[in-house]
Amino acid sequence: MPAAAGVSSRPSAWRWLAATRPAFLSLTLLGWLIGVAASHPPAALRGGLLLALLGAVLLHALANVVNDVADDANGGDAANTGRVFPFTGGSRLIQNGVLSARAMTGLAVALGVVLLGLGGLLLWWRGWPVAVLGGAGFLVAWGYSAPPLALNRRGLGEPAVALAFALVPWGTAWLVAWPSVPLGLAALAYALAVAAVLYVNQFPDREADLACGKRHWVARWTPQQAARRFGFLLAGLYAMAALVVPAADGPLWLLPVLLLPLVLHATAWRMLLRDAVQPVRLAPAIRFNLLAVHGVALWLAGALYGF
Repeated sequence: MPAAAGVSSRPSAWRWLAATRPAFLSLTLLGWLIGVAASHPPAALRGGLLLALLGAVLLHALANVVNDVADDANGGDAANTGRVFPFTGGSRLIQNGVLSARAMTGLAVALGVVLLGLGGLLLWWRGWPVAVLGGAGFLVAWGYSAPPLALNRRGLGEPAVALAFALVPWGTAWLVAWPSVPLGLAALAYALAVAAVLYVNQFPDREADLACGKRHWVARWTPQQAARRFGFLLAGLYAMAALVVPAADGPLWLLPVLLLPLVLHATAWRMLLRDAVQPVRLAPAIRFNLLAVHGVALWLAGALYGF
């Protein structure tokens, strides 16, 4: 999602940071928080879990940088005149001449090297689960946008992103102990919440994505059909979330609290249904959707922690 205006006038460190789209890295932090809340890690493991968080955030940053490089190569970002700033259409650092495609590629390689070193530390700490989680995360981070996989061109981008964000809470808990059933349900709910963010953000980019051959879910249907089908994501999300309370033997008063993010999601859906054919007007829907995913994540963390 686009970097803030004026980045080109800031020191170079800000430009490199902007290339990772830092505003959206909180989605990884929230997933990690859910895993920590569920696992109640002992003090001896907390330092390692912070390293795991750093690795997950860097993987997310890598995915964002690779996405910009791939969308520059296929012409998608250059052709995207309908983006909703600052939420969709890539960081646009390449298109605006802030960083070259070569520099962005170098940043992706540098992030990959750092991740290999960090992965080695975590592998020494917790063994083979780190290899499984890190390998899956790297595959999605690179393969979502870049050939030969280019999952977002094949209608597999949404499931890949959902899988990646399910693995953040689930994998965090796995580093402490085998995850519980309530945590599994929470991970699925959070995965659908993040997939919902991706889904809505694809509407403004739909025409440019079609022009460069991206056949994600929103591009495969008419805008009206895609807007209506957003409801299926929400239904699955809240069904999974509601099951967390009885599965964790939690207090029933938590269920009405879940209505707060549900109202935000419902508002976003209503706006999406209204403006799907005029996606330049979707900034309010995107904001409500982002607020809702943060609300869902905090609710899941609270429910698993034992409120």
